[in-house]
Amino acid sequence: MTNIFENCSTHYSFEKNLQKCVNASNPCQLLQKMNTAHSLMIWMGFYIPSAMCFLAVLVDTYCLLVTISILKSLKKQFLHRCRHDDIFRSDASTGLS
Repeated sequence: MTNIFENCSTHYSFEKNLQKCVNASNPCQLLQKMNTAHSLMIWMGFYIPSAMCFLAVLVDTYCLLVTISILKSLKKQFLHRCRHDDIFRSDASTGLS
């Protein structure tokens, strides 16, 4: 069987899978389009989701840190109110208020 891609200027690793395409009118253009599709599949299937996952982890970490700081400030406010209420109750029980 002859290689239909022997006259092409660039060669790719997947040429052997396309040897059965004998009806191709322009086999070199077919190889270039297949290489473009393969590159897009790699970008859309790995790099873009990886970058989005990394950004999601950054945003989640930021939200966690903000939530922790808010909870710490709420805890301080709650403890201050509890102390203030305890002082008020003790003053009320002794009749000093």
